[in-house]
Amino acid sequence: MIGKLFKYDFKALMRLLLPVYAALLLSSVFTGISLRNAAEYSEANGDSLFRGLMVGNVSTSDTIAGTLIFVYIILIIAAALLTAILVMVRFYKNLIDNEGYMMFAVPVKTSTHIFEKLLSALVWAVIGGLSILLSMFLMAFIVSDVSMSEIIDGIISGLKSIINANLLDDVFLWLGIFILGTIMGIMKIYGVIAIGQQWSNHKVLGAFLAYIVASVIENIVSRIFLIGVLYNSMMYNQELRMTSLYLPTYIVVVCGIAAYSLITWFLLDRKLNLE
Repeated sequence: MIGKLFKYDFKALMRLLLPVYAALLLSSVFTGISLRNAAEYSEANGDSLFRGLMVGNVSTSDTIAGTLIFVYIILIIAAALLTAILVMVRFYKNLIDNEGYMMFAVPVKTSTHIFEKLLSALVWAVIGGLSILLSMFLMAFIVSDVSMSEIIDGIISGLKSIINANLLDDVFLWLGIFILGTIMGIMKIYGVIAIGQQWSNHKVLGAFLAYIVASVIENIVSRIFLIGVLYNSMMYNQELRMTSLYLPTYIVVVCGIAAYSLITWFLLDRKLNLE
């Protein structure tokens, strides 16, 4: 059943997000081509790229390239914001708004609905992030004279440097923090929406206020753990290292995920207040 729910959610978001990601990739290609043409034009005229902006002599190629860069940046911001906003709106409309009657009539547990929404949000966060990174790669590849084999060699060389410097463990630890932090951020949004739906009126305002309160609590807890790490370092005369922050960070993030998940489940399962 969770597969069917995920497929239903995925298709609903795909219709809205894929055109944005496609536009972003196309924009990166056109921007890269424009930048390359502007660079070649400047080089042919014994000038440097965009130097005309400083001396007040802007060429047509510079103007086009500058415009496309602006559009590309706007599309990156739009892709990131739309992914986050549409995931939130999807959760609200699908479980809290009118669609909630249909969704909760499906013979699955509330926890299954929440997990499916989390999984869908994570997948689209990954797709959105990869789309942004791919667009940057395409633009850089088009602008530069570097071949694909040189890029691959550079990536392999970078990985070897990380391994030789004994930084691989740190990379995986930070990656774990990033993934868990993303999950906590998603569950935080779901949690405050679940709190906001307890208000008979002004559900959005309730969710917004709950978000502020949750952020303040997170900040206080994080500072308490940081003070604890600093105090322990001073008491035992130890050098403060980034590795000292790994365990407290994992504890805070995992506890945050657990708290927001419990709040979301309890309010949707026991205190559901549909329109």
